[in-house]
Formats: sequence, structure tokens, C-alpha cells
Amino acid sequence: MVRVAAVSFLLTAVLLAAIGAVAYSRLQPRAAADRLPDVTVGGVAPDFTLADAATGAPVRLSDLRGRTVIVNFWATWCGPCRFELPALEEAYRNRGAGASGDFVVLAVNVRETGREVATFRESLEMTFPVLLDSTGTTFAAYGGQVLPQTYFVDRDGIVRGRHIGAFGPSDLARGLEWARE
Repeated sequence: MVRVAAVSFLLTAVLLAAIGAVAYSRLQPRAAADRLPDVTVGGVAPDFTLADAATGAPVRLSDLRGRTVIVNFWATWCGPCRFELPALEEAYRNRGAGASGDFVVLAVNVRETGREVATFRESLEMTFPVLLDSTGTTFAAYGGQVLPQTYFVDRDGIVRGRHIGAFGPSDLARGLEWARE
């Protein structure tokens, strides 16, 4: 009986370690060479080109110069991301490019397949562009370590604010103010 309990404990520990390793590896860059310097508030936002999950069309951050941009890194398995994405969608529909064009949202999914993202996007009825960072390189370029992570970029391509973790409506409003100053 003691032996069965010990084996069960050992198998459970190995399984939990394996799950933790897989989750951790999904957020890490594939190679040290992929890692670029962290983004700083007041610095130029690193440019990127990623595929739109819905259309496959390339979307380039620098093509949006002249507009305020929210760059939001997220994943379908991330609980805090699931909390904040509906708030982001509501703001986008009311004040963003989905309405008056006040700002653009680029929701960058980190290291998931297009199929996973499409199902999730449909379930939340997300109307803003969802981009695929399947290798995690763009996330790494922004110094990404945890999800969600959001950057507020002004019309000149300068990072004016950064929020790590889930945000609420007041955090979103404050970030947009930073980007418009």
C-alpha cells in the first residue's frame, strides 16, 4: 500500500513538472539570438510584421504611424488575458477604429496555432486585428516574460506606456492618455 502511494506521488510530481516545463517553454524565445533589447517607455516601439489571424495578410506596426496603437500580447490559455480582452473589445467598438478611429488595437497572440486563436476569437466576438506571433520572437523583442502585456504607442511610434498583467477600463483609459500626450 505504501509502495503504491509512493509511486502515485512520484508519477504526479513528474506529470506536474512536465506540464510546468511545457507552459514555461511556450513563453521563451527559441534561441538567445531571438532576444532583442527590452522596450522602454519613451523609446521607439520595435517594428514587427505579423500575419492577421483572420485573413493571413501581413500587418506592420510602422504602417500605423500617425495613429495611436495598443499592442496587447496574450494567449488563449491565459486567465488574465481572458479577463481583459472583453474590456479591450468594448473600448475598441466604442472609441477605437471599430467606431471613430480614435485608436488601433493589435492583439498579438503568443505561440499558438491559427486554429486555437480562431476558435477563441470567435467565442469572444473580437473585431480588432488579431496577429499571430507563432515563434514568440515579437513577444521577446518587447521583453515579454508574462502575459498579458500591453504597450501604448503614440502617433510617432514611441512607447508612452506599458501595463503588465490584466487591465481594467481605468488602466486602459490611462494608457490611452499616455499615448496621446
